[in-house]
Amino acid sequence: MTESRLNMMQSEHETASFVRMLSAPMRYSKYYPWYLLLASLDIMLTWVVLTMGGQEINGIASWALGLGGLSGLIALKFASVVVVVLICETIGPRNERAGKRLVLGSVAISAVPIAVAAFEIASTIAIMNAHPHVQF
Repeated sequence: MTESRLNMMQSEHETASFVRMLSAPMRYSKYYPWYLLLASLDIMLTWVVLTMGGQEINGIASWALGLGGLSGLIALKFASVVVVVLICETIGPRNERAGKRLVLGSVAISAVPIAVAAFEIASTIAIMNAHPHVQF
């Protein structure tokens, strides 16, 4: 068998493996809606903070925001969600424990910026109510 035929067979095998992975049920499907919800809330609350005069402190998100505005921020966030899901679904069949830890860690980490943004919004509203004569 020639080397080119072996390479073609290996490529066909890799393609078939990838197709099987895409057509298989998702391993962590009960966690992904929560991850998607938190990602969406992160974008929404970030936008509220920005409209209240805040700044994006994540350098990569700030770059995406500068490049494409809200659309850039949304594209970055959901591209990162897709990457995390693909990594979890790739790792899961090889190491169930690692895959589950990754998805749970991703969900937990996604809650942090939401908590920070909610605190910033609540603090700003409290200050505005306490000092209605001050312009923000």
